[in-house]
Amino acid sequence: MTPAPCDTRALIQQLSLSMPAGYRLVLKENINSIGNRATSFYRALLGLPNVILADHAIPATELMAHAQAVATVSSTGALEANLFGKPAFIFAQGTEFSFLPDIHIVGSFAQLPAMLRQLTANRSAEEQERTRRHAARYRRAIELVSFDAPDTRPFRGSKTTIADSEAEKAVDHLIDCYRIQRKTPGPNRDSARGEDAQNHILEMTRNT
Repeated sequence: MTPAPCDTRALIQQLSLSMPAGYRLVLKENINSIGNRATSFYRALLGLPNVILADHAIPATELMAHAQAVATVSSTGALEANLFGKPAFIFAQGTEFSFLPDIHIVGSFAQLPAMLRQLTANRSAEEQERTRRHAARYRRAIELVSFDAPDTRPFRGSKTTIADSEAEKAVDHLIDCYRIQRKTPGPNRDSARGEDAQNHILEMTRNT
């Protein structure tokens, strides 16, 4: 479940109603939302016949490993699911990883029944490996354009500085991003940026 501003209960109800017969919808609360919702919220969800609420202590990756598909509003849980070879669908537009072939965007609740039937179908080993491979290439690209800032304030630490080599890497990445964004002016800039970013990822990870 997500802490993002959306009607989470309505979304879960629609998922429950759209599930193929014989499947269960397993919910895991976002750690940042624990304690923020009334008990009645969870009771209402557990009143749905095919809904299970997982213990928050169970790692999400353990649930994903046994799932047929994964749904999230916009979190990187979709990407993690792909790393397990599982298809995923999201309800938000414009996430940076939504171009991956096995992350599907739900445009309306009317699409859910057909989408769930498709995504819960048994997938071949080749299809699962393809999903893992695409997600792994994306993750590798993120690693290549990242820098380490351990124990700093954005990560709940107390440090205010990072190593000089990591600072240089961060500046280099920022310059690269600026060059990509400046490359294509005009009304098609946003779509061009997306294509440039995808091509950049493919180029960076071609031999990984």
